Amino acid sequence: MLRDEPAGDTIVVIRATPLNVDATIDDIAEAATESAEAYEVTAGDRREVLYGVSVFSAQDDNETLAILERFDAAESYLMARVDSLRQAGFAVFATGARADHFDVQLLGGRTDRDQAASSEEISDAARRLVEIAGPLRPNPFYAGEQGGPEQR
Repeated sequence: MLRDEPAGDTIVVIRATPLNVDATIDDIAEAATESAEAYEVTAGDRREVLYGVSVFSAQDDNETLAILERFDAAESYLMARVDSLRQAGFAVFATGARADHFDVQLLGGRTDRDQAASSEEISDAARRLVEIAGPLRPNPFYAGEQGGPEQR
């Protein structure tokens, strides 16, 4: 399904995350690695491997809370404005069937003919993404170990 890219002032809930930064970086890097093994996106006039991190857009606090409620097994989350991500060199692509679902491309410009990114490259990009998003925020809907499954 083709959709428009999000506006620059759109807020995205980047990730339902573990409670510490290192585990969050590892989680994001793992998701991007798995994404690259399965997905490609059209960037300009060519296909790129998607080293993607799943995000959901929110226009206001109520939409943010609705997103977080679905991720009650996640202790914390990250948020960022789309324009901040783009200024840092991360593309944001409309992906999936949901109108509010996007992916942040951690490592752009790579085709399936290129050598796969190294673990270090992916982790470095994940760390930059976390730095742009700022501190981890506690998820007000966190239900502890008994929480429901995350929907990514």
